[in-house]
Amino acid sequence: MAAASDLGKSPTSSDDPSSSYSSFLHFINDDQSNVDGESVASPQRPNDSNTYNVDYCASPRNDDDEYYDTLSNLSVQSPRSSGEFLPEGSEEGRDTIAALQSKTSLSSSSVNGGGSTTTTADVPIPTEMSHNFAVEHRIFLRAILDMLAEGDQFVNTGSNDTKTLKIGALKKSSRRIKGLWKSKYVEIRRGVFSYYDGHAKHKDTTRKDIPLKAATCTCRAVKSRAWKGAAFELSVKGGPRRIWVANTPGERQGWIQAIHDAMIGASVVRGDNFLDYQMEHDGKTKRWTLPKNSPYSAFIEQYLQVREAINGAESKQDYLKALSILRGKSIMIPIQWLKTQLDDSTPTAFQEADMSSGVDQLWKDLLRDSVEINGQVISGESFHGPDRIIGNLTQLIIHHNQYNSCHDGKQSSITEVQAVSYARDIMLATDRTRSGGDSYYCIENLCLNRDLVVICPTSTVAAPLSITVCGAGMIKSNQPITARDVSGWVSTRSHSGKPWRRQYLILSQDVLSCYKDADSRPHNLQAKVMLKGVKVGDSANTSQSSKSRKTSARIIYARNIKKHMCREFLLEDEASFTLWRDALEAASKMSTDINVSINTHPLSDLMSSEKDLTGKSSPYPIVNAEINVSTEYKVCTLDPQGIDNEDTWATLRTTFVQKFRLSGGATGRITRGDEVVRLELLEWHGERA
Repeated sequence: MAAASDLGKSPTSSDDPSSSYSSFLHFINDDQSNVDGESVASPQRPNDSNTYNVDYCASPRNDDDEYYDTLSNLSVQSPRSSGEFLPEGSEEGRDTIAALQSKTSLSSSSVNGGGSTTTTADVPIPTEMSHNFAVEHRIFLRAILDMLAEGDQFVNTGSNDTKTLKIGALKKSSRRIKGLWKSKYVEIRRGVFSYYDGHAKHKDTTRKDIPLKAATCTCRAVKSRAWKGAAFELSVKGGPRRIWVANTPGERQGWIQAIHDAMIGASVVRGDNFLDYQMEHDGKTKRWTLPKNSPYSAFIEQYLQVREAINGAESKQDYLKALSILRGKSIMIPIQWLKTQLDDSTPTAFQEADMSSGVDQLWKDLLRDSVEINGQVISGESFHGPDRIIGNLTQLIIHHNQYNSCHDGKQSSITEVQAVSYARDIMLATDRTRSGGDSYYCIENLCLNRDLVVICPTSTVAAPLSITVCGAGMIKSNQPITARDVSGWVSTRSHSGKPWRRQYLILSQDVLSCYKDADSRPHNLQAKVMLKGVKVGDSANTSQSSKSRKTSARIIYARNIKKHMCREFLLEDEASFTLWRDALEAASKMSTDINVSINTHPLSDLMSSEKDLTGKSSPYPIVNAEINVSTEYKVCTLDPQGIDNEDTWATLRTTFVQKFRLSGGATGRITRGDEVVRLELLEWHGERA
């Protein structure tokens, strides 16, 4: 069973098949249920199991039958022990799961044909039993969501976890002597930024940790003439200001991205490309950036043009003329760009709640909202509405993943734990409080002229939140391999005339750090090699030295004629050779443009393929999801005359859009596309736009 600490943003599968939540939340739509009034299953208790096998169809129906029909197709297996996957100290959660263990669960065949058997009888399931099951399911689901939220907040700064997100060498400014920089070996784990003395001749066990919690920690790019290289600031509330320097802007971007990815309590709804819109601080000034070749550049230009004209309008005619630019058009505005524009002027905008309060707010919003999932509308006001919404979404994720992975085995399948976590994150992104707030600030920033108009929703009844889930099939990328961090022991030399030396190499973006020792961790830094623009090639090993007699060994060379730089690497097996060659080639071709995030790609390529140690690209199943939340607003005069056509100057529709890509397996994750608001002018001065 997965440990509590594993139930974070990207839960992973286990080698033990019984460790998953045994087909948790298999909801089946009403059209897949049995015909009303036909055969009814009665619960049969197996000899050595806590499971009921039920195939239920009740008649006559009442207001609660729809929910009970759904629950009858739900498979839930109680945990094997009361505290097996609960965070330490969570007594309430332990009592909840312990209570569930003593109860009986329901099980049925899965969508793709499970192996459970059913028996039929002439009596329906008692209403009391169905109601008890619904209550237990709700408690169980809330317990899982609470566990995921608690796991998102937990960090152990003293951990020796071997799973690192990024390692490498950075320079750190001295707090005592101004202008003094020291080389540090850095490791980033989930929730912890650790560093050691990188130039130590002997193993230095002195380790310093910086806790990475989104609520107290900030990381941003900074610019100054006082130092060379690309600098960033990492600071903790109430602590000292630490300046770190990478060799290139690309390497800095990689470190900032890794730090944000490691943050505990960070946003689970923010798009993965948010660093593309970061601000570079230069003293008291800030420079807003926009990704190079951004698909939103033309839209942003139109947005700024309309906003400037509206702000300068002094009459109704001026205002409508400014707004007429949008007639017949639909523009897409990325929220992260808009956030940088309003960050100082509107401090209350775009504030994201922490995970625990976010889930609580989500539950409250779902109770008074409706959600359309693949065309099926579920009202939150209906019996156990929020449970049904999350359960239906979870089941669709599992169903489409199973359909795509039927020929791929279980290695890359989305587990039930992952599916619940993904469903939670998607619902948090869809949440009306967040998506509606983002949409409102987008249209207010565009259309508001405080001397002329006010912005208000057209109706108190909002359209249902829309979620679409579909399988993307077996994805295999034709894109070249992207830059990634690689480390390990490799024999190297400066040119062919020198002997080979064994060094521990760490490739971080386009910078290669060479260490002499790495018995417990890399230390005694020997050299740093900038790979930007170097020529990477390979050749067969013709040397007869004792250190390179293996006929399978091959040589990779990296050369820069202009800088008189040459480096050769001896790899003794095909897998290592392919891994290092591809990584070095990608590093040599990396862009140093500060506006380009190294870890940012179009959503279609973000999780396009994985490579094994042989360098071969293997396809794996992907599930796509997209959310759309629409709201209509009226632009009304501040001096109403009681005539609707005259008082309402324009009507606009905003649609909050975000796409997701879900994958399973040990490296499974949810990839989040840009948060975008689509703006459309519906009516203009009483006419259809």
